Amino acid sequence: MIECRIHRYAHLVWWPLLVVTLGGGCASTVAEYDRVAYQHAVALKVESLALMGKAVEPYVNHEASVFL
Repeated sequence: MIECRIHRYAHLVWWPLLVVTLGGGCASTVAEYDRVAYQHAVALKVESLALMGKAVEPYVNHEASVFL
């Protein structure tokens, strides 16, 4: 008898959960475009690639530019 009542009212729980889940999937999860953040990201990429380019050369070649 109890099991019958659970099944009878299950749609009252599952439909709202389904609607909220599918509706939440339509929301944007990506931040809006920010020009300044993009410029910083590009500058960081350029600096990182330059640093990695120096990483394959001997330390003696860049010893003067190291800050201790």
